[in-house]
Amino acid sequence: MNKKEITMQNVRNCLRGKGTLLVLIAMILFSTCTFGSTFMSWSNLSNVLRQMSWFGIAAIGVNLCIIAGGRDVSVGYTAMLTGMIFTFCITKLGLNLWIAVLIALCVGPFVGMINGFIIAKLHVRAMIATLSVGWILSSLGLIINNDSTIYISKQTPYINLFYSISRSSLFGFLPTPFCIFLILVFAFWYFTTRTSTGRAIYAIGGDAESASMMGIHVVKTQMITHFICSVLACIAGLFLVARTGVGDPASCSQWGFTMMSTVVIGGTRMRGGRGDIRGIIIGVLIYGMIGNMLTMAGMTKYWQDMITGLVLLMAILSQNFK
Repeated sequence: MNKKEITMQNVRNCLRGKGTLLVLIAMILFSTCTFGSTFMSWSNLSNVLRQMSWFGIAAIGVNLCIIAGGRDVSVGYTAMLTGMIFTFCITKLGLNLWIAVLIALCVGPFVGMINGFIIAKLHVRAMIATLSVGWILSSLGLIINNDSTIYISKQTPYINLFYSISRSSLFGFLPTPFCIFLILVFAFWYFTTRTSTGRAIYAIGGDAESASMMGIHVVKTQMITHFICSVLACIAGLFLVARTGVGDPASCSQWGFTMMSTVVIGGTRMRGGRGDIRGIIIGVLIYGMIGNMLTMAGMTKYWQDMITGLVLLMAILSQNFK
């Protein structure tokens, strides 16, 4: 093997598994050339980071479910119901902010236990189970305020503190939600790679029957995975309300399938058993930048869905080729 062949082999080895990162770099370069300083301004970039943060927090849980060989398309409805219950407690019941937060945070664990029980104990396919639960949650969200949006109109020091969680910046420039998102990504990366439960998630995603034969408690692991997923969706729902100040029964309805797309784009195998939690950072950045680029180009959200679908298709095809 001559020197040129060795060099090309080194380049291929370096680029292997980094296709989505190259796509992200290409998108940044294209946007910079097309939109110039408008795109590269920190106000625009920080807005993209802020908007994708709560979406990314919920996507971490979806990533865990897919690694475990499951699905969870109820995450958007869980986030929506959390926001509706929180705003209802604040505006209609007049409850203290912290009591309202505690009540709203009960949605995630409750939904997670239901999903986990139906999937792990009743042996219903994850897609069917979470879709059914999602429809129930959607109906509850509509019933709470007769299919109407709830606006938080009153301003108190505690309400403003709650808003600051999603609207503030660390060190004067880095969006706080994005910092929290990164902390959670690396915390769950450590969890999946350094703990027995995390390694069990990968094992049951690869082959649940073989994992069971090795002594792994498959039912328990599945329930833990869906519990974590719903709790993260619940937290994301509160972040969204802190950003917008409203509880909207129509919000987050497409999160489930969109998050599955971003997870696969981030490198997680759709069939489970393989993936890196850190890849979700690239996935949500690509999704956020697609929306930002199309907004700057004056195009509608429908184009964003189409382009995201094409990127997802290419990601799945690349997995099949591998």
